[in-house]
Amino acid sequence: MTYLTGSVMMQGCCSLTGPDAAMSAPLHAALTPDQRQALLDLRHDPALRPRVRLRVEALLLSAGGLKVPQLAAHLDCCEATVR
Repeated sequence: MTYLTGSVMMQGCCSLTGPDAAMSAPLHAALTPDQRQALLDLRHDPALRPRVRLRVEALLLSAGGLKVPQLAAHLDCCEATVR
């Protein structure tokens, strides 16, 4: 499965089918160098809302190879929030 979140592609695969399959799929953000730099710049924006900052961090960490359970633990939130 491939998801598009803004201009960032999210890659996922799973053996489940049905409406819950997408929510259970492991995610991986594939970032271009320009997208990565834009997220790094955005991360330091003092006007960025905390929820958006959390998403930026999750995208950067996902692109770095962290899996959903690792992201959730690192960001101190539940897996559903990371997905």
